[in-house]
Amino acid sequence: MRAPLLLLFLMLISLCSSAIVYSSEEGVLKINKKRFYLKGASWFGFETGVSTVHGLWAVDYKFIVNFLANNKFNAVRLPFSLDMVLKDPTPTSINFGGCSGDNQCNLDLKGLRSLEVLDKIINYMGTKGIVVLLDLHSFEPDAFGSNGLWYDSSHSEALVIQGWRKLADRYRNTWNVFAIDVKNEPFQGTWNTGNLNTDFNKASERIGEAIINDTNWLVFVEGTAVRLSKPGRVVYSPHTYGPNVYNQPYFSDASFPSNMPRIWDKHFGFIRIFRDSAIVTGEWGGSTQGKNGIWLNAYANYLKTNDITDNFVWCVNPNSGDTGGLLLDDWRTPDSNKLAILAKLVENPTNVLDAIKESHLETNDQ
Repeated sequence: MRAPLLLLFLMLISLCSSAIVYSSEEGVLKINKKRFYLKGASWFGFETGVSTVHGLWAVDYKFIVNFLANNKFNAVRLPFSLDMVLKDPTPTSINFGGCSGDNQCNLDLKGLRSLEVLDKIINYMGTKGIVVLLDLHSFEPDAFGSNGLWYDSSHSEALVIQGWRKLADRYRNTWNVFAIDVKNEPFQGTWNTGNLNTDFNKASERIGEAIINDTNWLVFVEGTAVRLSKPGRVVYSPHTYGPNVYNQPYFSDASFPSNMPRIWDKHFGFIRIFRDSAIVTGEWGGSTQGKNGIWLNAYANYLKTNDITDNFVWCVNPNSGDTGGLLLDDWRTPDSNKLAILAKLVENPTNVLDAIKESHLETNDQ
């Protein structure tokens, strides 16, 4: 599709974004009722003190989006902090010229506040057929490791919903924003205990209901036992890592890695047999070397064997200390070993723009 036609097509998509239906049904993701094979990556930074994605001190944001598109990634998970959304600060650590010899670096971001930068990045991703998952990663900047529930003493559930509503109002008509991740890793949460102060499944339902009535977004939940009033909206999204990130006794078992499929079945794989909500791994990754590399390949094989290959690898960023990134420290050089594992895992990611165009043509032919 030539560039002028693509721009016209994207304008039409934006005008009729309600005609694009993302769904989670029969155990898989779908876009306009056809299987959506998702190949995703997280790109963090909006949840940190710089209040924008990382790496813009080194490269233009379009460079990273193009890198992802060229490697057939069709989805990006963007972590953010609640304070970033509610306060909309001025981002820092953006280079506006001279990024590794690129004198036009990020010039269109100059003078923008954080949400305006987010607008630019999301819209450019749309031109490349990349859909976006918005992830409430923390409440305050750089606090993701301390937020064990979906609220805290300074951020009530009502304030969390206010933040999500602000994003819904901003992006409900942005065709390539397709989902929310209710709250990243609520490690102090419980499920179905009857305690409304800790039961994350019930909180996910309350927050989800506040979003789904006037958006077509999917609701990613890091847990199970969630039901929303509109069917086909819930996606279960486990996170799992190998020994380089958090050591577990089963990594030292004599049968490793052949013992892992049984453990993954117990943790989340059992959901697949119900053929209901889709499973999308929300985070995984790490070094391709040593035991962690063995774990990575074993996990990729497990996902492929069980037809649950949709995933968001952690992460694009090379400055993720315990995992590294898809890019090396210069923010330009790809990690070819990681890319090879992901290319084998999701061999034919859905071309989102083609899928929407095909649906549009089929509708017009009827």
